[in-house]
Parts: sequence; structure tokens; C-alpha cells
Amino acid sequence: MAVTGCPVTGHHAPALPVVPHRGVPTVLDPALGAAVMLDPATWSPAGSMVAHRPLCPAALRVLARAGFALPPALANNDTPSHPVLRGAVAPLLAARRVRAWRPRIAALAQQGAEEALAAARRDGEVDLAVVGPGRVPLAVMTELLGIGEGLPHDLLARSAAPALELFWGEADDSRQVDLAGACAELYRAIRVELRRVRAAVPAVGGDGPGDGTGPWADAGAEADGLLGRLVRAGCDDRVAASAAFFTVVAGHETTRWLVAGALARAAAQPHAWARLAADPGAATEEVLAHHSSVPRWRRTATTGATLGEGPGGPVRVTAGDPVAVELTGVGRPGSFAFGVGPHRCLGGELARVETEEILAATARTLGPVELRSTGPRVDLFSFQSPGAVRVAPLPLGA
Repeated sequence: MAVTGCPVTGHHAPALPVVPHRGVPTVLDPALGAAVMLDPATWSPAGSMVAHRPLCPAALRVLARAGFALPPALANNDTPSHPVLRGAVAPLLAARRVRAWRPRIAALAQQGAEEALAAARRDGEVDLAVVGPGRVPLAVMTELLGIGEGLPHDLLARSAAPALELFWGEADDSRQVDLAGACAELYRAIRVELRRVRAAVPAVGGDGPGDGTGPWADAGAEADGLLGRLVRAGCDDRVAASAAFFTVVAGHETTRWLVAGALARAAAQPHAWARLAADPGAATEEVLAHHSSVPRWRRTATTGATLGEGPGGPVRVTAGDPVAVELTGVGRPGSFAFGVGPHRCLGGELARVETEEILAATARTLGPVELRSTGPRVDLFSFQSPGAVRVAPLPLGA
């Protein structure tokens, strides 16, 4: 089939709607990209978790020993179970709930900013991607999703970046083995925690409220945390672990990288940094619209199709071929960075609110800064970030 007749969006299409990116036809035209995401029957999400560079046998053995498996769950689910699983998780991240949590998010952001200021005063500079603001998204996620002590912060922090690199990077075989070890450690911990939650949930009994608010949502009840909701949705351990694995990874690491990108860009321009405290919403919209931490997302063709016009003419794909949709820097609002359609990112509102609060608190607390280094850039197929955001405070009036 040919993807044609896309609605007019009011934005100028690029010179070429489709270009190759690391061997994958990538849609730059936003209307065509939206059409792809709104048609999961033709452009399936099932392959979105398939490793960009095939995993070597040694890495696969490491994962196999942990029982690691990613059956269809959330982002990679094109089966009828997707609405059920999404419905189980969505209340935890609903816009209404995020708004209710905003004061707590702001408090955590302020704590992070004060931690960064103390480190900068002690050491002369601070890496905002790691210290202070860099730790806030993980703290928010574990509280908001009811992540128990069986998945401690240090484990989640050290496993997230390796998971993204293993599945969306181009690591060599030796590096893949190391990354697989980090993923296996997290996966094992999730399975252990799932068994504990599964044993506790029947004793709690009943369903929590459908909108994710009220006493069930925030009282720490096992049944209404992320794992408890997956259990109550009828997921077996393999499916629940698959859903939980990338939820806890992407639920904080992509926001940490989004914040790092916004801070790095603002710190490089004193006037932009000064505006963060006054209008963090504008800075957040800017980074989402033009430099999001998730620049593109993959789909898989389920049938032969003509995707669009490329450098050598019409781009034709066959069933099983990967394609990608560019989500940022394509002339669409920041909301497009979270995708459209039935697989739109569940955490979009949370990421936006966190970024706004972290940017404002950091700029307000640190005052003017000098950008010292952004480190080696993280440049994966579907994720990007500065490797560091090292800044030094400047005297007031500098």
C-alpha cells in the first residue's frame, strides 16, 4: 500500500519526506509520520524493542541466564492485549494525577537544585546531568509509580543507560556483554519484586480507582503501584516484567536526558539561562519541539508499501522492514515528541512537568553559570543526550 493523502498540517514539509538514517528509512515529513503512527496495522510497533544492532551470542547467553524476555506489553505490543495493559498503567501517569503531584515534583526539583549548588560551591563546578537535577526524575518516578524497595535507586540508576544503549546503540560484542549484564541484573530484580507483589496483592483485595487518584493511588498499597496494577490486569510474570522493565528504564532516563539537553543549551547562552526561572514552560517546549531526548521511533512494515519520496525516488519497503518516524525538529509542537495514536508515550505530561520544575529550580538556585563541558554526546538510534552538563557558578552580575 502507499501512504498518501496525509492531512495538511500547516507546517512546511521537508524537501524529502523520507531519508535513510543508519540504514533505516526515516520519515521527516510530520504529516506522513503521524499517518504511520496512526496506522499500527500497517506500521506495527512490535519491533520497537528489537536491538538496533543484533545482539551477539555471548550477550544473548547473559540475558538467557536471567530469563530475560520482552513479549508484547506496551510500546512493542500490536496485539489485542495492548489496551488492557495500557489501561492498567495509564492511571498512574494521567494528567490529572501529575497535576496533583506537581507540588511534590517541585519540592524534589528544589532539593536537587540545592544539592547541585552545594556541590558547585565545594568543587568549583558540578555536572548537572548526574548531580542534583540529574537525580530528580528517578526520585519522582519511584514515588509516582510506587516502586518498592526491591528495586533500589542505585540499581535503577546504573541499569537505565545500559538498557537503552544495548537495544538502541551500536556497541561492539564486548560492550554488549557488559550492557547485557546490567540489563540482566535489573530484570532479575523485577522478577523477584513481582513475586513479592503477586503474593501481597490478593491480601489487599479490590480494585483501586480508575483515575489513579485517591487513597489507593498514593497510600503505598501494593495493588496500586506499577507492578500491582500489572498483576491485577492479569499479566503473567513474563509480560509484567516486560512492561515494567522499559517503564522503569524510560520512565526516568529519557527525562533525565531531556533535562540535560535543555540545561546544556541554556547554559551555553546566558540570556537563555536567565529566562529559565521566569518561563521554564517555553524552554521545555523548545527542547521538545527541536531537540528531544527521543528524536525518532521505529515501526515495522507488515506488508509491502511505498513509504514516501526519498533521495532516489519512492522508498519501497517489504513486510518485516524497519522504518522510523522523526519526532523532533520537524516543525511540529513539542507534544509531537511523545508520538500520536494508541502508542503515544504515557509519560508525556509527567516529563513536561518535571522538566519545567527542574529547569526553574536549577536556574533560580544556581544563578548565572558558565558552561564548562557537555562531554561525549550520547547518540543512540532513538535516544540522545549530552554526556555531561558541567557548569560553574558565576558571580552575580557577571
